[in-house]
Amino acid sequence: MGELVYPSGAPLLLAMDYNNVNSIKIETVKLDQDFYKLSRNDGQEKVIDYLKKGNKTEREKQNLTKSENYVSQRMEMSHTKLPYGEYAVLEGLDVDKPILQYIIFHISDLAYTSFIADGNAIL
Repeated sequence: MGELVYPSGAPLLLAMDYNNVNSIKIETVKLDQDFYKLSRNDGQEKVIDYLKKGNKTEREKQNLTKSENYVSQRMEMSHTKLPYGEYAVLEGLDVDKPILQYIIFHISDLAYTSFIADGNAIL
């Protein structure tokens, strides 16, 4: 789990729910302009295949605390800061095993604010 947009210059904060797993591999993929079209027009299998073959900017292995009674757990982790762009973080058990989960997000400093005044939304 994570946010859709993270500010530049700061580490990313992510959370993962897991059960009965000792460790995972975490890979960060820099997405290009082709990904947007692919993700809108093609199925999930093609998206996952694209992510597996994508340009990996970060790789790490994360050891997890194993639950002895098979209760789901949540681990929070930070990820190194990244330059502007669109990315995916992939989580899996091993290099040759399938991706368990992934999250797509942007690094950007653009923002907007809104508020309601006299019953009207002001952007």
